[in-house]
Amino acid sequence: MVDDNTSVEKIYSDRYLADVVNNDLFNDSGAGDLKSDDNSEVYRYGEGNMLDEVKSYIASTYAGHYVGNGDLQTTDVWNTLGSADTTSRDTAIKYLMRYGKKGGNNKKDLMKAIHYICLLHHFTEVNNND
Repeated sequence: MVDDNTSVEKIYSDRYLADVVNNDLFNDSGAGDLKSDDNSEVYRYGEGNMLDEVKSYIASTYAGHYVGNGDLQTTDVWNTLGSADTTSRDTAIKYLMRYGKKGGNNKKDLMKAIHYICLLHHFTEVNNND
């Protein structure tokens, strides 16, 4: 029961904080899958829907003409050269700076930037664990 002095934001933030503290935002798989198919239950601004779109976009890039039949990717070359982290960062910046300029607020530029941020995270973690 909510009294008149309790804001919706307070209820939301308290629930979110409790979920984070209890590490309950994810299911038992540990793979980062959301507990609920109803993303509005976890996210306030539709982030869950956007993350679903990003996952679909990234998966589609592995079937693209640049990847071919699973052979060597450009990012593999960057990694071999030791520049995968910085190149991923720079490419993410490129797409963020292009957003709103080429084709308006082109969601695909955001998808690409997020993909390169994911790659940056991966290659940073790999380099830090060597």
